Amino acid sequence: MENPIQLQVIAASLHNRLHNSAVHIPRLPNLAGNALQLALTSGAQPQELEALLQSEPAIADKVLQSANSGFFGSYRSEDLTQVIEHLGLNMTANLAFCASIHAGLFYAPGYSQCIVEQLRYSLLCAAWAREIAILRRRCIDSAFLSGLLKSIGRPVVIEAALDCAVRHRMHLSYDDLVILADQFESTATERVLSEWNMPETIRDVARHWLNYRAAGEVLEPTMTVTAASRLATRLGRTGKQNVTTTALLKEPVFHDLGIHENMLALLLGRAGAVCNFADLLGQ
Repeated sequence: MENPIQLQVIAASLHNRLHNSAVHIPRLPNLAGNALQLALTSGAQPQELEALLQSEPAIADKVLQSANSGFFGSYRSEDLTQVIEHLGLNMTANLAFCASIHAGLFYAPGYSQCIVEQLRYSLLCAAWAREIAILRRRCIDSAFLSGLLKSIGRPVVIEAALDCAVRHRMHLSYDDLVILADQFESTATERVLSEWNMPETIRDVARHWLNYRAAGEVLEPTMTVTAASRLATRLGRTGKQNVTTTALLKEPVFHDLGIHENMLALLLGRAGAVCNFADLLGQ
């Protein structure tokens, strides 16, 4: 936007909408909510998750594709029962949740690719958070969904900003949308996670990942998600950007997590599998 005053007008309008709960929060898909409930329920049975997935074949197919993507090693199976047994109910339910969260939840005419890019970045963060948690053997259960949902408010901001622009008869560029998404991401994310009734740990991580040292009791999972974000940003959507372990070690969060050079090398070696996984679920 050539006129910064116009951008300020849109920003003021967005601020009012967010603080008056006047933005559109998409409804959490039924399958996603049910899958999450199974993951959080002690004693939930694999058969329950299998039946849920079989009720939506397209989601079940996505789960099978991602399970066979190489992200989970050399394991291969086209049988849901075997996949749930191999990955565990929690991880399989997380995959079902992921597959249900797609660009179609948001309405951004002319900017749908922007939404797709934001959601794919979330998938990268989820995958990297899981890799880091497994490497450190900490916060494994919450890492994946915390990484996925830490910035789920960005598509909400983009959708609302475009609506504000239409109402004010203004035009927003891609760069304008990024500026607004950066400014209002945290508030919008809190609105989404509250509306979707997400676990408190996930909500706390989303509140603090940009300043993880203030995370208090959720410091460990928040640092994990912050580090995942750094990897997703530095390595890009293909994972082939020329990033060295030396460069990554300059990021304070890796030092604070106790991740040394050899551990970073192991993470970088997983870049291809991580990106392939995000591609499959992000289609």
